[in-house]
Amino acid sequence: MRNPLTDTPLGMAEECLGESEGDWKLAHEIGMRRFEKNPDLLVRMLTDHASEIFWGYIRRVARGQRNMGPVTSPNGSGVAKKGQRRMGIRNLLAFPLTGGKPLARATRPDLIAQAGLYRNMASANLQRDRWFTLVAAQLPDDQKQVIDALTNEKLNELWVESQDGS
Repeated sequence: MRNPLTDTPLGMAEECLGESEGDWKLAHEIGMRRFEKNPDLLVRMLTDHASEIFWGYIRRVARGQRNMGPVTSPNGSGVAKKGQRRMGIRNLLAFPLTGGKPLARATRPDLIAQAGLYRNMASANLQRDRWFTLVAAQLPDDQKQVIDALTNEKLNELWVESQDGS
């Protein structure tokens, strides 16, 4: 009998994370054991998300093609100047924007939106960098784990502090 909550990837992840008391690695192991015991559950979940998974493979292949392009000069002479990347001009036109549109078909608004997306991701990554640095500074030595040294309240204080950008 199907359980609508745990037969979805999100529901199962929530249940496994709860069962593991927040340990991501253990939650993953619990989920993998469930798949081994009930292969039909895995098939249902994969079928439900086949499109998302396939997009991941398309992105992987596209990135591989971009990174393995021939060395060419911008004028197409085949003579690469010192320092040019191993990316052909044709391959860069296939560079996928978020949503799958190739760079070749992008308009100015598409590119401005794409730049904004990457700017936001960079900002979020800088904030996380500040947060992890603040958390690391709170640990007394290299062996102490976060759970043994800090409370959730302190982690939240450090999170807020890391958002200041200072």
